[in-house]
Amino acid sequence: MVNAASEELVDQEEDTQKVRYLTFLIGNEFYGIEIRCVTEIIGL
Repeated sequence: MVNAASEELVDQEEDTQKVRYLTFLIGNEFYGIEIRCVTEIIGL
């Protein structure tokens, strides 16, 4: 059985993921992707 504190922690973790973005600059334009959509970052 999952207690209320565990459910609240999961909800808080999900909420923080919803408002975070991976941002980057290409030329003079900024772009952003929701962090939950990013699976890997590969550097050149």
